[in-house]
Amino acid sequence: MVTVTLRTPVWPPSPANRVLLDVHDTGYRSGSGGEVVEFTAAFGGHVMPCPALATGPVAFSGCSHLRLSVP
Repeated sequence: MVTVTLRTPVWPPSPANRVLLDVHDTGYRSGSGGEVVEFTAAFGGHVMPCPALATGPVAFSGCSHLRLSVP
């Protein structure tokens, strides 16, 4: 699990002003990739989950790039 704190958060996120998660697997250790299980944006007690993860984890392969956003 990784928690990232935004330095200049814009709240609430909107389609024109999203919170992005960029994942890049360099394939350095195994080249097998992995999966993102949860990505949420939270501020002042309000939590917004990533819609792409509503049906379960999103897999990514080694040496690939994955971008998820809220909302």
